[in-house]
Amino acid sequence: MATPLLAIENLSKSYGDVQVLKGVSLDVHAGDVIGIIGRSGCGKSSLLRCINGLETIDGGTVNLHGEFIGRVPHGSGWRHQTERELIDLRARIGFVFQQFNLWSNKTALDNVALPLVRVRKKSWAEARETAAEMLVKLGLGDKTASHPSELSGGQQQRVSIARALVMKPELMLLDEPTSALDPELVLDVLKVLQDLVAEGMTMLCVTHEMGFIRTFGSRLVFMDGGEIVETGDPRDVLSAPKTERLRSLLGTIQH
Repeated sequence: MATPLLAIENLSKSYGDVQVLKGVSLDVHAGDVIGIIGRSGCGKSSLLRCINGLETIDGGTVNLHGEFIGRVPHGSGWRHQTERELIDLRARIGFVFQQFNLWSNKTALDNVALPLVRVRKKSWAEARETAAEMLVKLGLGDKTASHPSELSGGQQQRVSIARALVMKPELMLLDEPTSALDPELVLDVLKVLQDLVAEGMTMLCVTHEMGFIRTFGSRLVFMDGGEIVETGDPRDVLSAPKTERLRSLLGTIQH
């Protein structure tokens, strides 16, 4: 089998006395679309944040195409990476947050262009040209001069996705990208994700949109208590859950 794009091995993470990730291991291959489900507090968001180096790792490893993220070999042990090292690695991983995380004082165009200027060291002129092309692609060509407060939730999330895509990431992490949206705006964002699937983007998506994962997902991961409890083809996992924990969760969400 091909070498994984992302290899997570025995990953552990605690906040004080609370262990939120307990030996999580997961291989992600290029083109995979992996849905991650579980109750609030089960470790889903912490997993994404460890992959992207936003949280320190207590044990185990995260490896992106041969490069460790967050925790790297050092002598006979390990060390945490510097912020400078992490910035370079994060540029290869797009992260879309539940709450958009846009700069309120900047236009949609400059929200998308800013990472190109800060991280890729592009000129503002070049960055804005690239950002404008991405906003057009995501159906926001007429919103380039709008500030976040002038956009709907769905439009803000599409700007957030454009900001991630403009960096040409190898991998996209999406943390509940539709949960903060009104129901009528969810379809706009799901259409963008559907297009990314068609383009072959590798994605890990924490979501409750079971219809999307059932149709477009290559794998479904169910987490509970900081562990991966079940994983497999989304259609198989959703139609025949093996554990009472997953059956209980599915009883609370539409699938």
